[in-house]
Amino acid sequence: KGYLGPEIRPFGWLSLCVGADSTINYTMDMVGSSTGFSNGLSIDLRESRLSSSINHGLLWQCPRQQITCDLSNPLSWNGLRPWKFTAENHDLQLFLLRDHIFLLTDLVSDWASGPPSDYYSFVPFIYNLDLNFSDFQLYINVNDRNIISNPSDLEDNRFLVIKGKRLA
Repeated sequence: KGYLGPEIRPFGWLSLCVGADSTINYTMDMVGSSTGFSNGLSIDLRESRLSSSINHGLLWQCPRQQITCDLSNPLSWNGLRPWKFTAENHDLQLFLLRDHIFLLTDLVSDWASGPPSDYYSFVPFIYNLDLNFSDFQLYINVNDRNIISNPSDLEDNRFLVIKGKRLA
């Protein structure tokens, strides 16, 4: 067989499944006020499960996640847009592998690739993130020789478990 060139990593994917009673609401001003146009996004995810191309297995499961986003815009064409994202996660279980970090890093690199935007179409943003976790469990696999067949199987693996509770 001939030389096929440099080793190329296969494409990665994330698959999100949510319960039937999940909702997404978007509100948007059609007429601006003195402060601009108000835009809001509200997401209520029930029984979310995220899997990935890393192992075709469970990355996270969460009975309820509530996400709100203030995506308002000023009246000026390229004025500063301070967008706020708030995420409430209840009873999240996250089964994190080193390769998941590489997948997310590659995803962010893909979003940031390409030529820089034109100076005259540049729009400044400030992204404010408020992440809240109540009763979360982070499972970090510590199997001997890093042999992992089913990373979310609590009986088949050894984990370093980090748990957190929200204080009232």
